Amino acid sequence: MTERNLPPLLDAAGKFPAERRETFRRLFAQEVFGVSPAYSAPVCGTLQDRETYPGLGCRETVELRFQTPQGAYAFPLYIYWPEQAEGPLPMVLFICNRPRRDTPMTPPPGLDMARLGQLMAGTGGALPSPPPEGGEPAVTRGCTLDGALDADNWPVEMLLQRGVATAAFYTEDLEPDRCTDGKQGLLCHFDAMDTRGPERWGAIAAWAFGASRALDYLTSDARTGRDIAVAGHSRGGKTALWCAANDPRVTCCYANNSGCTGAALSRGKRGEGILQINTLFPYWFCGNYKLYNGHAERLLVDQHMLLALVAPRLLYLASATEDLWSDPEAEFDGAAAASPAWQALGCEGLGCAALPAPGSPSHTGRIGYHVRAGGHALTREDWALFCDFWQAHRTTDKI
Repeated sequence: MTERNLPPLLDAAGKFPAERRETFRRLFAQEVFGVSPAYSAPVCGTLQDRETYPGLGCRETVELRFQTPQGAYAFPLYIYWPEQAEGPLPMVLFICNRPRRDTPMTPPPGLDMARLGQLMAGTGGALPSPPPEGGEPAVTRGCTLDGALDADNWPVEMLLQRGVATAAFYTEDLEPDRCTDGKQGLLCHFDAMDTRGPERWGAIAAWAFGASRALDYLTSDARTGRDIAVAGHSRGGKTALWCAANDPRVTCCYANNSGCTGAALSRGKRGEGILQINTLFPYWFCGNYKLYNGHAERLLVDQHMLLALVAPRLLYLASATEDLWSDPEAEFDGAAAASPAWQALGCEGLGCAALPAPGSPSHTGRIGYHVRAGGHALTREDWALFCDFWQAHRTTDKI
C-alpha cells in the first residue's frame, strides 16, 4: 500500500467504537456530502404495472410517494421477483445513474474550458467538451430499467436465475444530474427545512435519501428477506456507499469504479481529485467540500473512514485496469486502509495484501475486491463476481 499519511481510523486503544463511527459520519455529512434534513414520512407504494416472464419471474413497476414540506414527492421503482417469489429473498437495489434516454454531455454553465484543460492535464479523464463546429456533442447513452432483462449494467435475468430479487430507480427521478442550484427535484422540496448554507446536501445525498425510501417500501414486502444489498457504479457507487453508511438495513454494499469521494483515497490520488470533481460536478456535494479543492490533506477524514462505516457488514469494491480517472490503486488502498475496522470488530476485512491481478478476485474476507481488465464501466463480469462473493457470504454469515 502506498504511504498516504492518512488520518487514523481506530482510536488510541485500537478500537472502533460507535461514537467514533458517528463522528466520522457527521464529518462526512458536514464537509463532503451535506447534511440531509432530519425528516421522515411513511412511503406509500402503488402498483402501476406488472409483467410476467414465464420460467423466470415477474416485473412490478411501483410508484413510491412520500410527503415533504413542499408537498408529495413520487418516483418509480422497478422490481423484479424470481419465479419462486414466496420469500424471504435476497434483494439487491441498483442505483442507476444513467438516464432514461440519450442525454448530451455538457459542462457546468460558466465553466472556463481552458482552465478545465489545465486541471485535467495528465489525469486520464474523458471530459465533456463543446462539439466541433457543425458536429454533435457527445452523449450519455440512455438506460431502460423497465423490461430490460439483458442489460450489461443491470443483468436482471442473471440475478433472477440466481434466486435474487432486484430493484432499481433512476437517480434523475430524485435529483437532476446537472447544475440546477437545487431548484429542481428533491432538494427544493425541503427548502423550508434548509438554511441553504455550506452544509446543504447535494445530489449524491439526495440520491442516497431516495435509496433509503426505496428500502422503506422493499422491506415492507414479505418477499424481501434480511439480505439486502445496495449497488451502484461510478457516482452511483459513491451514492451506494453513503446510503450504506447511513442506513443499517443495508447488509451488503457494492461500489463499482466509485473513484474520487467513493472508495479511492483522496490523499495521493491520481486521476480525478477533489478539485476536478468539484469543478465538473459542484452540485454532487455540499459547499464545504470546495474548501478542500487541491488540499485533500486538510480534510479530517479520508475515504477509508467512509468505507469503515459499513463495518462489520459486507462491502464489495471493484476497479478496472484502464480506469485511471478512478485510480484502481487508490481504490484498493482505500479497502486496505479500512480493513482494520472489520478486524477491530472481530472479523476479517480485506483478504489480500496486494492489488490482485485481473480475474483473481479476493472473496475470503468481508471486504471483497476485484479488478477487471478494461475501462470505466459496469459489466456482467463485475456483477457475476459480486454475486459470487455475496452468495458465499450469505450462506455462512453469522453477523
